[in-house]
Amino acid sequence: MKKGFSLVELSIVLIIIGLLIAGVSSGSKLIKQARINSLINELNELKNSFNIFEQIYDQLPGDINNAYDFFGSVDSCTNTSGGYNSCNGDGDYEIEWSYESYRSNQHLALAGLISGSYDGQTETISSSAFSSTIYHPALQCSSMGHSDLGTVCIQLGGDNIGNNAGLIPVDQYRVDYKLDDGLPLSGNIRFRAIQDVSTTTCGDSSGYILTSTSVGCNLLMTVDR
Repeated sequence: MKKGFSLVELSIVLIIIGLLIAGVSSGSKLIKQARINSLINELNELKNSFNIFEQIYDQLPGDINNAYDFFGSVDSCTNTSGGYNSCNGDGDYEIEWSYESYRSNQHLALAGLISGSYDGQTETISSSAFSSTIYHPALQCSSMGHSDLGTVCIQLGGDNIGNNAGLIPVDQYRVDYKLDDGLPLSGNIRFRAIQDVSTTTCGDSSGYILTSTSVGCNLLMTVDR
């Protein structure tokens, strides 16, 4: 005669299964938080790169009007009369769209402040280690519709050089809360309403849509404050 499981044995099995499920869930949350922390470090490093560049060269990457004097003809840093084909910016302390914005990553890389190789004309974007997000090249904040945010802004999002949504609201909230005020429409970190990003996908004046599991935010941040 076969003996079945007792209630005690079944209880023990259920407890073990519950602990395993809880462990997997906790592990997933820890992994997710580690990825958020990595993104926070990445943003801080990028901001520091801009600040260090300005301290060394007394100008902004992309806008620096004597870049050729420092970097020569390396990586298409050519000395022409100006404009799209020139390595030099106009030195007016604004990173204009489009050619100065395109050159900003190139100047940072040539200065040894970010990794990667950029020709300043076609390879304009840089990828984030967070998910499949990419950075819009640096641009004056006023051109992004946020003149109160600072002088120079970067944006992290999805396709189309970071304009589309690339983060779910709760992930952006965690970054915003750690580095700024935790609100989507104020402070030095917020979102930019463009293409598929809006107050209905990311958040409004009351806060981020923390219950949403859909990708609905891009992250706009000033690098000069």
